[in-house]
Amino acid sequence: MSDAGRKFQIAASLTLAGGFILSALAQLKNGVEGASANAAAEAQTPLRGVGDSGTQQKVRPLPDAKLPTKVPRQVPGKPKLKQYDVDDIDTRVGLIGELIRKGSLSPDLRERTVEILSLKCDSLGRVDDKGGHWCVKEKDCLGEVKAVFEAIRNPKSKYAVRYTRDAMLADVFTAPERTLLKSHGGDCDDYVIVLGSMLMAVGHPVRMRVVATRRDDYPDDKAPWSHIYLLTPTTFDNPRAKWISVDASMNKPLGWEAPGAADVARTGKPAGIVARVRDYSIVKPSEVA
Repeated sequence: MSDAGRKFQIAASLTLAGGFILSALAQLKNGVEGASANAAAEAQTPLRGVGDSGTQQKVRPLPDAKLPTKVPRQVPGKPKLKQYDVDDIDTRVGLIGELIRKGSLSPDLRERTVEILSLKCDSLGRVDDKGGHWCVKEKDCLGEVKAVFEAIRNPKSKYAVRYTRDAMLADVFTAPERTLLKSHGGDCDDYVIVLGSMLMAVGHPVRMRVVATRRDDYPDDKAPWSHIYLLTPTTFDNPRAKWISVDASMNKPLGWEAPGAADVARTGKPAGIVARVRDYSIVKPSEVA
């Protein structure tokens, strides 16, 4: 994710094996790719553990963004693209959020997520179809998050997603069904979409956090947005629950985030490699009781 260019074209497309698929292509114009938070963060040593993403950061409502409702005629399995002009980070985050919302209502995606959470283990915690215990205990909020995270990160998992860079001039947003069941690859946007959809499909609230990394050629308050990942609470139905980061685009454990991001969220001041952050809700104000 980069906000260095002034104009992007976002393309959307649909349908794989009968399920809704939407891929989006953001074509960069009049700008160059900003420095990636992934590369910068990989070079840093501090790791933030579970529970370190507590924040006083204002949570912004999900920006309005409409996905296409008409499916163009196409060859099965070969998506067509519809293009949009996008000028700001809010609209891009809005499109990602809408893909998460739509994906979370997919029966197929929920079924795959429930399958991950319903594995049985023996008394030693080893996966065993005849085991007498659930590998993830019922109503274990953090345990469920870890299981879904590991299913996406672990190369041995049939649902593993490999970090794969976008095309040089494109920022590609892919529907979760396609990432999980077809391509098995994507960058930070795609990890956010697929993990956000899977977690919401089984009752876990999520937020999106975008970060701008510090750069010598930009003042901190103008640093380009360069990375996105999820936040989710560690306990169910608890307004005081700690929210942890869920960033599967890095080969790091659950709870890790770009060095300084949690401090910036708490204080509003640049810290570590991070200049500024924004948090976005997936749930719309009208849906909050």
